[in-house]
Amino acid sequence: MRYFAWDDSHLDNDLKPEFAFTRAYRDAADKGIAAREAACLAICLPASAMPVEAGDWFVGRRVYRPLGVSPSYWNDETDGLDHVSYYADLDRLERVKNRPDQSGENRRAIEEMIRFWEKENVNAKARAAFPDTMRREMPSDRWTRDSGVIFGLYRLAGAQLDYDKLIRLGLPGLKEEAQRRFQDEALNDTQRDFLHGLLSLLDILDGLLVRYEGELEALLQNDNENAARLNSMLSCVRALRVRAPRSFQEELQLVWLYSAFSGTLDFGRADEYLGDLYVQDIDSGNLTHEHALELLLSFYQLMRQIHNRDTRLILGGLGRRNPENADRFALIAMEASAIHGEMQPQVSLRMHRGMNPAVRKAGLDFLEKGMSYPILYNDEASIRAVKQGMGVDEQEAEQYAFFGCGEYVINHKSMGTPNDIINLAKALEVTLHAGYDPVGQRPHGLNLGEPEDFNTFDQLLTAYKKQVEYFTGIAARHQRLVYDTIRENGAMLMLSLLSDDCVARALPAISGGIRYLAGTYETYGNITAADSLTAIKKLVYEEKRFTLRQLIAMLDADFAGFENERQALLACPKFGNDDPEADAMAKEINDHVFNFTARQAREQGFSSYLVVVINNDANVVLGRKTQATADGRRAFTYLSNGNGPMAGMDRQGLTSLIRSMASTDMSRTAGTAQNLKLSRDLFTKHRDELNDLIDAAFDLGILSLNISVMNPGDLEDAMIHPEKYQNLFVRVGGFSARFIQLDPGTQRDVLNRTMY
Repeated sequence: MRYFAWDDSHLDNDLKPEFAFTRAYRDAADKGIAAREAACLAICLPASAMPVEAGDWFVGRRVYRPLGVSPSYWNDETDGLDHVSYYADLDRLERVKNRPDQSGENRRAIEEMIRFWEKENVNAKARAAFPDTMRREMPSDRWTRDSGVIFGLYRLAGAQLDYDKLIRLGLPGLKEEAQRRFQDEALNDTQRDFLHGLLSLLDILDGLLVRYEGELEALLQNDNENAARLNSMLSCVRALRVRAPRSFQEELQLVWLYSAFSGTLDFGRADEYLGDLYVQDIDSGNLTHEHALELLLSFYQLMRQIHNRDTRLILGGLGRRNPENADRFALIAMEASAIHGEMQPQVSLRMHRGMNPAVRKAGLDFLEKGMSYPILYNDEASIRAVKQGMGVDEQEAEQYAFFGCGEYVINHKSMGTPNDIINLAKALEVTLHAGYDPVGQRPHGLNLGEPEDFNTFDQLLTAYKKQVEYFTGIAARHQRLVYDTIRENGAMLMLSLLSDDCVARALPAISGGIRYLAGTYETYGNITAADSLTAIKKLVYEEKRFTLRQLIAMLDADFAGFENERQALLACPKFGNDDPEADAMAKEINDHVFNFTARQAREQGFSSYLVVVINNDANVVLGRKTQATADGRRAFTYLSNGNGPMAGMDRQGLTSLIRSMASTDMSRTAGTAQNLKLSRDLFTKHRDELNDLIDAAFDLGILSLNISVMNPGDLEDAMIHPEKYQNLFVRVGGFSARFIQLDPGTQRDVLNRTMY
């Protein structure tokens, strides 16, 4: 049986682990938050552990049960909501309760448990603490369904854990470190509770290894055919119980086990912490290239079964301890990923002047295969951005990592989860409608005046900016509230154990333990808003073809009866063409939200609070609740994607597109997404020109490039004959996907992007 992340087939009708988890939570109500969390982890982690499957080289398959503790739980098969800390997937519990064979007694017990967790899950506690303004402007968690300008998310996404420390010390070494710290007589009760929680966690992880040891021993009794593989796994599990890893297989096993059960699933600078033992084993003859590939492929396959996009594997870059060993690992990591042929892991390559040319070539060769990986990061510009935005020195900035769709953090030293999103096109929409959402049909935002009150374009632009500031202030306070709710209810032990400086300070990451507690703010529709304002300025205020009131009527009608006017709006200057007017407007819109967001850090007590101009498929989801816009876009269609033009609006060539992308200083963000759709011909016949193009883009300060490589006509044919394109991957924004598995709106967005 293959268990995926949210498969309910493994759930017993009586939900024994969920009842035990609930009892543990209730019984520990008067204990410290770390002690209670450890008691709950002792139930939910073993219950989520799944058996070894045929061909596995590592133990540690897991599922997410309906109740648990996790930094980020997302189930798009049921409620479609983010969850954090103590989560409760109430839809799944309801589904089990309502099974036809469920007894009446069980139904009543499950119903009681559901009612309990409706109030006790951390999401619910955060929402219960909303002040009136936040409650009015963020009435729902369901951003994928509801209309609005801002939406809150509930997660600790993208923690970059110190896997280098995990490998150096192993579980026994981490336990010794926590025990030594626990001996300090100056510790207060909160610190002792936290350290005791860490020690309990390490006992739980050891218990998982004991469980897998027994499982492997049982398998060996009945499986002579796979005895060599099973014995190798058993030796690995036994070794990790008593010491730190000493081989490539052992370090992969320990990293996977910790990642899977912590729920983080981002792997940070993997070539640095995996490279040394890999090279040691290869050079000593203890590991062949073929077996190393086999191990990595098994490692990657485990990532795939979790069903998670957040599987960043970062390669390359400045600031690595042993770049020669790291580069050797980077080469085989990309080779294995190309063989694997799946979306996980999200291989990302930090590129810089003077990097190993073999690694650079391998990265471009990998892209040429059509996998849309690796994402290419500009090391020099990214380091400058991290120094400036996060206020750290060069040495710490060199340790930047990224997660999700490209948000920057400092590897195991900072946390910067994005817990709020804003639709800038929608902010303009409610401004034009005097503080009213015409799609949601409710008052929303500030009433800054009727159309006739904006006698000049500058007055309208000022009103739009004030609207964005209003919503951004709410979002920053929401980020603080989510952190505070997590801090008051849990210790996030698995994140804290491998984050600087939690053990030294004897404090959980969210409660003053981690060195830098930051936040990020996802902006969408930036260019849709900018192009719309450019068109309004030109046609309403300069050429006076129609009034602002008349334009709003056209937008409300989705241009029905106004096709000539729509064509005039479409003909206005557009971002992506190196047009000074359009690019200047995009810069003004971006600079405003970047700078105002950054100023919220001091008010909310964050080390930094920065915009991320990234994209998953949110431009499509949010577009479905955004009416027609003044750039000529039809109602309820996709918005602009990341720091890129509206799909198909870049018509002056690739150089012009890149110059537009670089027109805004993105060093004031915590990451941006720039998508390029390139022909395979460019990669195969014009590699020198391609290298020059990448260097030129990076010299202009572009932070990263997300490249999809394909043949002309592939996407069109895939929509007609999907069965022929099972392995056609495209870059959606911050992640890749099989084109045929995308929803139709996202397919149209990708299809309409200009190919070069």
